[in-house]
Amino acid sequence: MDVNTGTPKLLQLIGFPTPEQWSQGLIVAANALGVEWTLIQTPAFAPASAASSKFTGWTNILFSTLDRALYGRKDRAALATAVLTAIPADQAELKTTLLAHNAAIAQEQAILRKQTVLYVEYEAEVLQHLDMAARTRLAVPGATLAAKVWCTDGGQAQLLFHAELDMDHRSLCKSITLVAAKLPALLRGALARQAHQTTGCLPEARPTQNARAATHLLLRLCKAIMKKLLWRDQWRLEIFTPDQSASSQARFSHIIAPPASDFWADPFLVTIKNRLWLVFEALPFSTGKGNISAMELTADGKVKSPPQVVLDEPWHLSYPFLYTENDQTYMIPDASMSRQLYLYRCGDDPLHWERLPPLISDQCLADATLIRHQGKLWMFASHGDRGASMDDTLHIYMADQLTGPWKAHSLNPVKIDARSSRPAGNMWISRDGDLHRVTQDCSTVYGGATVCTRIVKLSESEFQEEIIEGWGAAYNDADTPWHTFNQLGSLQVIDRLQINSRYFAK
Repeated sequence: MDVNTGTPKLLQLIGFPTPEQWSQGLIVAANALGVEWTLIQTPAFAPASAASSKFTGWTNILFSTLDRALYGRKDRAALATAVLTAIPADQAELKTTLLAHNAAIAQEQAILRKQTVLYVEYEAEVLQHLDMAARTRLAVPGATLAAKVWCTDGGQAQLLFHAELDMDHRSLCKSITLVAAKLPALLRGALARQAHQTTGCLPEARPTQNARAATHLLLRLCKAIMKKLLWRDQWRLEIFTPDQSASSQARFSHIIAPPASDFWADPFLVTIKNRLWLVFEALPFSTGKGNISAMELTADGKVKSPPQVVLDEPWHLSYPFLYTENDQTYMIPDASMSRQLYLYRCGDDPLHWERLPPLISDQCLADATLIRHQGKLWMFASHGDRGASMDDTLHIYMADQLTGPWKAHSLNPVKIDARSSRPAGNMWISRDGDLHRVTQDCSTVYGGATVCTRIVKLSESEFQEEIIEGWGAAYNDADTPWHTFNQLGSLQVIDRLQINSRYFAK
């Protein structure tokens, strides 16, 4: 089923420069908006005076040149300015969403038109200067880019939506594209909160940090190039068992290592007919396309049978989320490249799966994670528009039964925060009745860290969660991060990143 929320179709740009004066970020943002809205621009426009920049000098030029050569080619090919239209005479009375270039223009137009006007700020910069805002956050440790959607009706401005956006800290070109392509999601979130008269769950404030010098960016980019040429990321699986000396802690037991030609990640545990199974993503480096594999384990987590590919599709598969109900086990793997959220039913064991009709269609959803809570099924999933990051945006859906129909949360996206949005394993309900979920912290890099959140509010029209400080300390290693956690009984499993040579297998 299609769960699009039916956002307005007309979006009027007020006070923006002419398209010939648009920055790279504004072009990408407008193209992204044009997929969902018909864009209308008023004849009057604001001067496109460039923001004064302190980022000058030969090292900046050298970094920018190298960055564009490596990461900007696809962007340049896609930078065909979005088509803007004039308001047809027969549609002049239609209510449109008004997006202003800055706060002053929004205030002026709200008074003139007697209508609410939105405007967006990136690190306090207007949309036209998004490129500059991204540059100030690039390569700052743990940095996200703050984006805020404000509205005004001519009175005091109100913050509708605050997001902490994902960046690619190797590249300014790629970061600009990721951030700009997120604008449709920002507006959806703002319009949903405007309709429900709530600001929902706003991210916590973060400390300000100074922008990195061009020399640092250049060295970082060169280091990334060398790493790409000489090394590659390989994920492996680790088993933990209870620490008898501390009932609330776990202790490392053993490694389940992939062959040098693959990586193994996203492990899930399941018991079927009294047999313990480990189901996970296996990705051969030769193809770059993941499949779902499984192996049987002993009661203490030792490998009992060799791994077997149990699910392979024309598209990439990962994160084989498992859900058991009425003695029947199902799988909802990440198949986001297909834009379908497929459901699979298990046979007699996890070696055999039957594909059922998709739960949600025409949506790019990753790492879908389900739990039954308060008499209803809740699905948490990472969402991505075309060209936008999937690591910072959380959507929630709900249903009475697994096969649906699934209904989108009224505040989707319920959260845009690269620090704690993307699911990283099963959710659970604590003894005191609190709902918890483990998430990825992608503020530095995908899979860079893992955090746990406690859900404070959850209903069809509300969502709020808070991070539990210090969770997961037993698994932490500063040099080798992990990004999935699951537990079955007393057995726990994570995946951990290893950096290995491309040419000398261990």
